[in-house]
Amino acid sequence: MHVHGQFFRVLTRNGSAVDEGHWRDTVLLGPRETVDVAMFPQDLGVWMLHCHIQEHAESGMMTLIDVPVGATVPADQGRHAAGTH
Repeated sequence: MHVHGQFFRVLTRNGSAVDEGHWRDTVLLGPRETVDVAMFPQDLGVWMLHCHIQEHAESGMMTLIDVPVGATVPADQGRHAAGTH
């Protein structure tokens, strides 16, 4: 799974908590695997979320995330707290 324009942290894999202390824009998922993520939007706009396997994206594993004007982000969260950008 890849999110354009935003960063997230993986909180669980298949319902079990994980301690992955880094922010990312892509996570590898196996067949029938699930993840819960936390995302603090930083950039306004409409962003694509999709699978990097082209056949999967073309068959529907693609959607949009809308970060509208007026969306608020806690001052101590996001990219700067992540230390990645």
